[in-house]
Amino acid sequence: MVADKASGARPLHRILARLLDSLSGALLLKPVVELLYLLFPSQVVAFLSVFDPVEMQERFPFFQVLVLGYGWLLLSMLFNTLSLLLFGNSFGKYLFGMRLYIRNGGWFTFSAGLWREILVYMRGCGGVFIPLISEVFMMVQIYRLRKGKNLLWDGDRYEMIYRPYTALQYCKTLTGVIILLACCFFLMR
Repeated sequence: MVADKASGARPLHRILARLLDSLSGALLLKPVVELLYLLFPSQVVAFLSVFDPVEMQERFPFFQVLVLGYGWLLLSMLFNTLSLLLFGNSFGKYLFGMRLYIRNGGWFTFSAGLWREILVYMRGCGGVFIPLISEVFMMVQIYRLRKGKNLLWDGDRYEMIYRPYTALQYCKTLTGVIILLACCFFLMR
């Protein structure tokens, strides 16, 4: 296994895995709302009626974008935190042949996983979530990775291990790319 150093770092894989992990929240948003509606229909209707879309859209043109965006962000953070807690890895990292370790040998707790997710979004996206600015912050992280430095959200606490490429790993990576493209297609419909 190769540690997260300049010789073994795979910046493209790290970014694609993060993108797939981030899309998980967007893919979960609709099923979670529908499940809540099935379990608590009157409460969901009452909650949503407070946010009258027509009135809110007139007052705050970006209201729906903010609600959906932060709903996606919270679900994504929760999903990735639970993945780290239960499996020690996220779905995207698994498909792209990576494994995240705590350097002191500990296991991820819920609070440690959640804190790492917060750091990913605050340091990796600059905490602003404005498309062009977020990409600049992510490019800075790619540059750091290519220079053999740790990513800002990993610091000295976490280490990324890359699995060697075998036929199985190529199949998993190809599956990850196909899932990523399918997710993008599904979300754009």
